[in-house]
Amino acid sequence: MDLIVLIDWKWLITLSIALMVFCFGIYKYFDTKKTGKKARQIAEIDKQLVKLYYPLMDILKNPPPNLRIDDIEYYLDRKKIDKITPFQHLVSDDLKDLLEKIIENALVERSIDMDNFRELVEADIERLKRELQSIKNS
Repeated sequence: MDLIVLIDWKWLITLSIALMVFCFGIYKYFDTKKTGKKARQIAEIDKQLVKLYYPLMDILKNPPPNLRIDDIEYYLDRKKIDKITPFQHLVSDDLKDLLEKIIENALVERSIDMDNFRELVEADIERLKRELQSIKNS
């Protein structure tokens, strides 16, 4: 009788350990999936900021030193524009058309309101920073 009870306890302990391992595996799977999603979102926002928005702000905030405000055309550095061109797909819908016009022309006609464009870029940067912070805090 004692031998049967001992065997039953071994099976019960083995079964409970197997159940705990299974539950831990399920938990780890979903936790990793959630963490992976969060990491991908953070990486995507970081890519938008570093590869597109920060260089774009640099272009807009630092015009060439010989630029006069009275010029008919607003000169933008073609080399800097060429660096952001591969990442233009990361821009928000609000800026898409304006950015395409700027990329197409190194010399931007006055018809493009550069101050408005700069404000839209700054607003997008702030939005992305808030989004990044909320993802990190969740």
